[in-house]
Amino acid sequence: MDFARVDPGTWIIREHERGESLFVILDGKVEVLKENEAGEPQCVATLGRGDVFGEIDLLDQVPRTASLRALEPTELLTLRKTDFDGILDSALGARKIKSAVQVCAFLKRNPLFAEWHPQPLLKLSHDFAFAEYQPGDVVIRENQPNDSFFLVYEAEFSVRKGGATCASLRPGDFCEEISLLRDTPATADVVATKAGRCLKLAKDNFVRLVSQDFLTGLVIETTAESRLRERPAA
Repeated sequence: MDFARVDPGTWIIREHERGESLFVILDGKVEVLKENEAGEPQCVATLGRGDVFGEIDLLDQVPRTASLRALEPTELLTLRKTDFDGILDSALGARKIKSAVQVCAFLKRNPLFAEWHPQPLLKLSHDFAFAEYQPGDVVIRENQPNDSFFLVYEAEFSVRKGGATCASLRPGDFCEEISLLRDTPATADVVATKAGRCLKLAKDNFVRLVSQDFLTGLVIETTAESRLRERPAA
């Protein structure tokens, strides 16, 4: 890996450009910006010491999905795509390693798991599985049994109660925690509005997650109670 130091205001990567490196923040802080419908960059997250970014573009071979700009003097380690690919190609179970890197980096950016130590986070990443959806696909049907916790990885999903839309889910949002916590059928339909993927966690692993990590379980349970109060009756 190479070392780099950047000044505040420096654009590290630009949305839509081709990615040739991933980055690890040694010190400092950067902001993550995504273009809105008007093409204007909006801050969607901030990253700090120990965070990794740029891996999605290398793993999925797609243009940069966001721009990143230094908020303060920042020190980085960079790994070029050729070296990154060489690590994966030389490792046993390269596909599994690739998926674990992808899921770990995504979970680390989510407030639910931001404070987790890398080792338990890596272990948790193996419990998640990707599920792909096309526009109009029904992820979960209201009043039907459910056996998974869903974390939106990309695209958007609509939450519908009694046929009426009551919420939208975007990357980082989760759903179906209510049915798992209460051991009841799903409380609403969840429908894909754009093509994308979710991370699925089986019920047994979800129960272990909320029972073993107090803070994560508390956030999930608090969100569930809030949603129950806000959603209209069918």
